Amino acid sequence: MKENICGEFLRKKRQQCGLTQYQLGMLLKVSDKAVSKWENGLAKPKSQLLHPLSVILGVTVDGLLTGEESPKRKGKSCFMEERHKSLWDRAYDNLRKRYTDMPPIEMISRFETEKLALINTDMLLFFDLISQISENASEKGCPICMEGGTGASFVAYLLGASDVNPLPAHYYCPVCRRVEFVACVRDGWELERKYCSGCHTLLVRDGHNIPFEIYRHVIGKNTGFDLVVSKYFYAEAEEKIRQYFGDYITVLNPPAGILKKRDLSRMATYVIQLSDMQAKSEEDSLFCSHEEYYEYISDKPYINLLGKEDHEKWIALRRLVNISENEIDFLENQVQQALFKGDIRAVPNWGLYNLPLLFEKFPIRNLQDALQLYGIALCATALSGCEAASYLKRQINLWDVIPYRDDVFCDIYSKMREHGYLETGFAFRVMDHTRKGFYYHNGVDRYIRKVLLNIGVSERYIACLEETIYLFPKVQGVIQLRYTLIFLWYKIHYPEEYQAVIGGKEETVLSPTI
Repeated sequence: MKENICGEFLRKKRQQCGLTQYQLGMLLKVSDKAVSKWENGLAKPKSQLLHPLSVILGVTVDGLLTGEESPKRKGKSCFMEERHKSLWDRAYDNLRKRYTDMPPIEMISRFETEKLALINTDMLLFFDLISQISENASEKGCPICMEGGTGASFVAYLLGASDVNPLPAHYYCPVCRRVEFVACVRDGWELERKYCSGCHTLLVRDGHNIPFEIYRHVIGKNTGFDLVVSKYFYAEAEEKIRQYFGDYITVLNPPAGILKKRDLSRMATYVIQLSDMQAKSEEDSLFCSHEEYYEYISDKPYINLLGKEDHEKWIALRRLVNISENEIDFLENQVQQALFKGDIRAVPNWGLYNLPLLFEKFPIRNLQDALQLYGIALCATALSGCEAASYLKRQINLWDVIPYRDDVFCDIYSKMREHGYLETGFAFRVMDHTRKGFYYHNGVDRYIRKVLLNIGVSERYIACLEETIYLFPKVQGVIQLRYTLIFLWYKIHYPEEYQAVIGGKEETVLSPTI
């Protein structure tokens, strides 16, 4: 490797991707000093880092070694180049169709920020496939449910791969297409009902204030997508994945214990490796332990097709009532009041078994409080039995706890901006260490503590960082709460049909023909 030439080439490609040295280091799990040394010709990346580095920067390994632009891998270029430009064009067209030809600068800026990070990756192909599966499933009356951090991407939302709008809280008029951002609330669901001043249409309350930065740690690496699919559409979803990615797929059979642990009735994993020199032939892989399975997929992009009984109940209910979730106002006051009273024991909990107890322990006042509880319940699912029990028994103040990784990033970055620091690297580092429980096991070191205190972070907040074992992305809590509200709406407005399905008789009331 010609250090000086290759270092300049590396710096150029990093800057073209819109990444700082710190952000690139975080993606590769090395320090920004290591990246600086590479770019200044003082050191070389380790051999095991060359492939993930090439994927992130959108170049070949040969290009990294020679410091020159070189033809992209045949397998990858043929597959990607045909679709990428049309997908970016489609995403931008959808932006203008939804929000007028002159979208607010907040949306344009978010779009362009994501484009810099995603343009040299395979992410849009996954978004495109998921949107196709979602569209086909909805047409058959069996919509899918997305889990995971995909909702942090505005581009994924525009392409139909996510139902969660990650923008800051805002009102949206579906007729005039005008947008009004509201800075005084943390989530769009907190907004009061309001009508458009122009056409008097009831405005949509939207935006969950999810920063794209929380998604950066998976870009170009082990990007995983969890799709909960109805048993009536499962085979079609499998076939769609095979048709889309062809010979680039490896099919995994996860250990049976994972089904019980994740409250699943069915699971299949499709590993898609588009960056291989040659197309990868399909094969079945068997794993004896969780460790073997998770180690195998740790650095690979994949799609999980999941089956859940609670999802089947939702499909059965919406088909029996013949009203979809898009046709109801699940934020209406009657539904919210039922939630605030803790009326959720008769509602499917999607694996969050501690929710009823949490609702009894913490009286909630609004949907923001409810989102806090869902974050706490999600964290408990990721912990061992003893850790979960200890976590849930702690005497915590609901409005003082940190429920999501997004909150850590937003809290730290807002303090940084108050002091004139606009780079996101430090906030990302604190968030990343908190979500994985690094501070829980090792404490906040003296340097990080000093910086946090200097920008106005309280000692109590730092203590919260040290008490956190694991954090989920906020989008997961939004999804879980959304389905609870939808179930409550059906329960209130169609009690007989609700009882028929939730009472375990859905097979007698639903015989879908797909």
